[in-house]
Amino acid sequence: MRRADVAQLVEHVLGKDGVSGSIPLIGSRNFTGEGVFLGLLRSSAPSSHLRLAEGLIKTAEIGEAHSEYEIRNAFSRSYYALFHASHGYLRAAGVGVMSTGRKYHGSLHAEMGRQMGRSLGQFLRSAYGLRRNSDYQPDWSVPPFYSCVERLKEARGHYYFVKRTAENLISRAQG
Repeated sequence: MRRADVAQLVEHVLGKDGVSGSIPLIGSRNFTGEGVFLGLLRSSAPSSHLRLAEGLIKTAEIGEAHSEYEIRNAFSRSYYALFHASHGYLRAAGVGVMSTGRKYHGSLHAEMGRQMGRSLGQFLRSAYGLRRNSDYQPDWSVPPFYSCVERLKEARGHYYFVKRTAENLISRAQG
């Protein structure tokens, strides 16, 4: 079984049926459909990334009666909300990040650290590791509920900071 097949199985278990990879289009060589998700990366407006990020952060929640899979999914969605908000910010700022796959994530984390502070870059790297564990490590021990809630709250705070900053850049460019 190839690594891509294992990733598809994990994504199916986590309710991400039909995705072509963790970051579709970039991670997929044979994708022929229209890019609605991460096909955005190469050509879309910053506002498209911010719109997608908003939808992801709104669904990155867990309640008192949570399952392991809801926690895993919330961590994955919170990371991708930050990822898209960051990408929207970088596009709005006119900063390009030219890599693919895992290198793209690392390049984005590093550039956000340069642009918005080292602590944000470090948080993005940490959230990426948590997302990878959530999505790909079946034996990963889910942190205690209170820790998960705090981590998601922190991700939400970073997300809104990046989003507002990107929106300010977009507004200045338009007016």
